[in-house]
Amino acid sequence: MSLSVTIPARATDGDAVSAGDWYPDIAPADVRAAMRLGETVTADRLRAAIVAAIATVGRDLASWTALQADAGRAKLEDVPADQIDGKSVLVLAWRRAVMSYAAADLLETHAEISATNDGLQRAADVGLPVDQHRRNALHAIRDILGKRRSKVALI
Repeated sequence: MSLSVTIPARATDGDAVSAGDWYPDIAPADVRAAMRLGETVTADRLRAAIVAAIATVGRDLASWTALQADAGRAKLEDVPADQIDGKSVLVLAWRRAVMSYAAADLLETHAEISATNDGLQRAADVGLPVDQHRRNALHAIRDILGKRRSKVALI
C-alpha cells in the first residue's frame, strides 16, 4: 500500500508594488519573508498593507524627497549614501520603513496572524509586536532624514 499526498502550490504574492519613480518597488514576497508573515495573510491583504505603508512613508519623507529632487537626484538610489552589502543605506532604510509599517498594519488589524487566543491578551497587555514594528519604521525614516532617533531634554 502506498500513500500519495499532493501539497497544493503556494499562491503567489504577485508582482512588486510600484512606489513611483523616486522610490524602489517593494516585492510582497520579500515583505512576507522579512516580516515572517505566515500563509494566513492573503496576497490581497499583504498588497493593501504595502500600498498603505508606501503612502505613509512617502508622506513622511515628502519634504526631504523634494529637496533631493531639487538637488538633481532622480531617485533614492542617486542620493549619496554609505553602502552595506552593495546597497545604499537609504534604500535599506526605505525598505525597512515600508516593511515595518506593512507588518504593523497587518498585525494590528488582523491580530489572529500573530497570536493564539492566550497570546492575544498578552499582546494587548504588552503592546507588542505592533509597537516594535512602528518604532522600527519611525527609526528608518529618521535614519533617512539624518535625525536622531530620540530627543532628550534636561528639566
